[in-house]
Amino acid sequence: MTDPQYMTKIFVDTTKRKKVIFIKVAERQGKKLGDWVMDVLTEHLKAQFIDAAMKSGISFSALELKRREDGWVEVNPDTMHELCRLAKIPPHYYDLSSEEDLADIVFSLYAEWKKQGGTPDAVAEAILEESGVHLAPENKEESRQALG
Repeated sequence: MTDPQYMTKIFVDTTKRKKVIFIKVAERQGKKLGDWVMDVLTEHLKAQFIDAAMKSGISFSALELKRREDGWVEVNPDTMHELCRLAKIPPHYYDLSSEEDLADIVFSLYAEWKKQGGTPDAVAEAILEESGVHLAPENKEESRQALG
């Protein structure tokens, strides 16, 4: 959501040296500092979530993945809340997230699940097939764009 009515400012205290580094990294990626910081934080939370999910032993199928009539992905909220709790993320983090962010976390988790030898999920595979997306490290960004 980039609608100004939903936007707020976050202030970060850091050293001048780190500020310069962060600005230069953001610039090299063609982003404004604020957008870069938000991307880094979002990726960090996603990595935390996936790590906790993989360590928990909870099967991917526990998400009870469904494709809604409007085309968006739906998951079991209780499982998402439990995985958030295990990741030390507020339990309603993904309830408040956009559908694109939810699809990103679910399919990133699924990619890791399969990479570590997890059994394929029929619904996830069907959604990926109809989207024409194949989960592999080299096309992670393509997967995000197609599913989000």
